[in-house]
Amino acid sequence: AVDAVHASDALLGYILRLVEATRSEARFTTGISPRGSVALLKAAKAYAFIMGRDYIIPEDVKAVLPSFMEHRLRIQ
Repeated sequence: AVDAVHASDALLGYILRLVEATRSEARFTTGISPRGSVALLKAAKAYAFIMGRDYIIPEDVKAVLPSFMEHRLRIQ
């Protein structure tokens, strides 16, 4: 059911911009990988599903991002 949650092109672009920012930021030794960006999308879809929606909004990404980044990023 989570796989059926819709992500608009604009929202996918939002996720990609966030991921790219982690790769270009000097304070991170490693940014979020392409596989990590897919995992972020899946986490946001799962959050949206739990919240009772069949589509993602930016707030879903923001809700899962802190835990996600803590696991995926390394700070210099």
